[in-house]
Amino acid sequence: MRARVVIGWVLLGVAGVALAVGVTMTATSLTSQRIGLADEPITAGQELVPTGTTPARTTTVARTVTVTTAAPAPAAAPAPAPTATRESEPGDDHGGDRGGDDD
Repeated sequence: MRARVVIGWVLLGVAGVALAVGVTMTATSLTSQRIGLADEPITAGQELVPTGTTPARTTTVARTVTVTTAAPAPAAAPAPAPTATRESEPGDDHGGDRGGDDD
């Protein structure tokens, strides 16, 4: 019975390797196909280029920039500083401080 289990695992391993080889060969054949513009010669679009030359056009646009500055806004009065108040709530542990020694 022990030999039968070993032979089964070996056959399963060989079948897995064969499957991996088949998938790899299929993927390689798909990626090696020539598609798109790779098969076209460099001069394929030459008939699309317009014949003759046209003089280059230059355009000049005059721009006027006006900068206006606003009068400075009056300074705002400083806000009063908030006052710190400590209120203890019933059952408050004062931030975890028990008031005892750290021993």
